[in-house]
Amino acid sequence: MIFSEIPSFNTPPEFSSNPNLRYGKSSSCRPMPRPTMERNEGRDEGVMDPVVEMVASIRMLGEGYMRMEEKQIEASKEIMRM
Repeated sequence: MIFSEIPSFNTPPEFSSNPNLRYGKSSSCRPMPRPTMERNEGRDEGVMDPVVEMVASIRMLGEGYMRMEEKQIEASKEIMRM
């Protein structure tokens, strides 16, 4: 392979020397619209934003960790009393 045949990342694919590359032409390269938290008029359920859902999951993990640590502290205090 000749060096001039290797596509450069700085040049647009249309100007690349390799005509078989299909970068930039497909719909998969377009950014997806970001979903937001929307509420339906008559319902209590809504579609959650993925970031909001991730934050809620991290918060639940943190709360579970804190409960576990508090139980360990209580157990160690009880052992020290004995």
